[in-house]
Amino acid sequence: MPRSAYEWFQTRFALVFAHQLSSLSVAQAVYYDSTGIGGTLVWVFAAFMFPLTAVLFLLMALIIKIRSRHGWTRTSSGHL
Repeated sequence: MPRSAYEWFQTRFALVFAHQLSSLSVAQAVYYDSTGIGGTLVWVFAAFMFPLTAVLFLLMALIIKIRSRHGWTRTSSGHL
């Protein structure tokens, strides 16, 4: 049980934010805008809340960079 009102609020906020991240609409927005400023800001904000998200963000950025370097994009391959 949280010891203070701040810890209670922080716990509730983290739970609500995690639920929002897991919703389909947020996941789709991040996927479709992952290279744009909106998707990047969502990932950066989530990285401050959850350290594991920071690792996921860096991994996805690396994958996107490798795919773009080798020309493996959605438009060049013709399929998702």
